[in-house]
Amino acid sequence: MVKKLLNSATLTLTLFLCVCASAPAKSHDKEPIKLGAEQNSFELGTSESVLEWDRWHHRVGKALSQAVHKYAGRLMGTASVRITIDHDWNLTAELVKQTGNPELAKACVTAATSLDKTDVLAFPEGSKRPQVRFNFEYKRAFFVVPKHEYIKNDYETLSD
Repeated sequence: MVKKLLNSATLTLTLFLCVCASAPAKSHDKEPIKLGAEQNSFELGTSESVLEWDRWHHRVGKALSQAVHKYAGRLMGTASVRITIDHDWNLTAELVKQTGNPELAKACVTAATSLDKTDVLAFPEGSKRPQVRFNFEYKRAFFVVPKHEYIKNDYETLSD
């Protein structure tokens, strides 16, 4: 009796594996939305279009994070730095708040200003914004996993 049950279970499992192996794999990833020729703008109508800034924020945030990791080393604490970037790639950094080691705050400001005039700061093509201002926060402590956060859903409406 046990032998029949085992044979039946083996046969069922074998059939199941054959069916799964022959079925086409389904992709759960959706096709990304294409916003335009460069995938960062789209037309609203005849006189307006929208410029998407998410990739810019991601690129600049990643560059800031990498620079801070380089300058801060193993220093512990938190720092909040107000970053202002203008259309000509000028970056200014101002310490807003810090806790823990004051050297970490200095390292964050130094790291941010090291990106001044670098091409990573180039605004999306077609942007009319004179500047972008945001706070960059860095936290390093025991049992804290560093993460890269950036502004999302930032759109600029352009009028023709």
